[in-house]
Amino acid sequence: MALPRIVVTGASGFVGRHLLAQIKECFHVFGLARRSEAQCGITPHPNMTWLQVDIAEPEPVATAFEWIARQGPVEAVIHLAAHYDFTDQDVAEYRRTNVDGLWHVLDACRPLNLRRFVFASSVAACPFPALGEAITEATSPDADHPYARSKKAGEAMVRAIADEIPTCIVRFAALYSDWCEYPPLFNFLRTWLSTGWNARMIGGRGGFAIPYLHVRCAVSFINHLLCNLELPTPGEVFIASPDGAVPIRKVFEAATLAHFGESRRPVFVPKVVTAAWLHLQDVAGKAIGRRPFERPWMARYLDDQLTVDASHTRRRLGWSNRPRFNLIRRMPFLVDNLRTQPLRWSVLNHAAMRKEVSSRWLEGSVAAREARARDPAPPGGGAARPGQPGAVRCCRPSRPEKSGRPGSALDQQPQVQSSDPGDGPCRWSLQERRGPLL
Repeated sequence: MALPRIVVTGASGFVGRHLLAQIKECFHVFGLARRSEAQCGITPHPNMTWLQVDIAEPEPVATAFEWIARQGPVEAVIHLAAHYDFTDQDVAEYRRTNVDGLWHVLDACRPLNLRRFVFASSVAACPFPALGEAITEATSPDADHPYARSKKAGEAMVRAIADEIPTCIVRFAALYSDWCEYPPLFNFLRTWLSTGWNARMIGGRGGFAIPYLHVRCAVSFINHLLCNLELPTPGEVFIASPDGAVPIRKVFEAATLAHFGESRRPVFVPKVVTAAWLHLQDVAGKAIGRRPFERPWMARYLDDQLTVDASHTRRRLGWSNRPRFNLIRRMPFLVDNLRTQPLRWSVLNHAAMRKEVSSRWLEGSVAAREARARDPAPPGGGAARPGQPGAVRCCRPSRPEKSGRPGSALDQQPQVQSSDPGDGPCRWSLQERRGPLL
């Protein structure tokens, strides 16, 4: 029996790679990404069809989704593709990928008759709440930085089209893995676990706090949604995060305990001194052409707490973060990986700090259209050049599927049963679709 089909945009990204590894035995996945499988280290699999597409280019996106539609019905689209950096600069890529790219994907999904379009947003799009309050699913994404503004526009588009395409929005906490792969956390650990003069320093009073979510729990959340595609109401917002937030001083204590065998006492640097130092450091970095990761804008949030209350999501979906994957309990695993496999640790984290978008993807759309006109490349063809902006390159054709009659694959479609997808493949049973799977 044919596997249900889903589309994952941003398949080469941090969450996308982990998601594909988890669900490739349960679904036939069409992965859309700027990079090829080889470039992002994904092992080819019979249940994965890779389409090398830049979602900011409307024509290739439309062509790719038309080709996907011809392969058979699609259950869901998981939209993970997004641009994010830590410069706090309103670069054009926020509009190009997070807004225009999202619209191109939504527009291409109209004919698919999806059961659900899942839009990945972030709790970082919400403003820091007042002391004693928390972000909820009802909080508006009104934070005043470029990423938040792009996500607010994206959420508005997803809600506006909800009457036509069943949609839902998932706001994720800060995502990390046992190898870290979250740039701010990586820079903290690199400083705290060193022998440098600033190894014990923390800006402010150590109260800065955000929620963290292990990438395996993020994949578990998406898998749970795939089990319950009919449950969300159109445009409903969920939060994939533990409750509360983790203060930076607690992270420091856990990291130094795991690395040195005892928690070190931090040195708290007043906010005004921290802000001045970040400014001087950034000026010096500009002068020598090597700006540091820490930027002056970060001083605005010293001692602020991005506290989360995800109780509504737990009630609605029956999903919760697994305590053993909380950052403080997971810290010994991160430190052990740093200690025992420093080369891999360094490679993975420096890759996470680099922008996925290189200059060749930012060529003008006119040049891209001219290149495609000279060398057209339909999804099934192999003529597309990997470095060509906007080209659709199908790295693996779908396998032919046997079906007794049109629509039979939907009439008797494998459905996900409740499981714990965080540690192994999701379980399946064959059953006829008889309405929402709750």
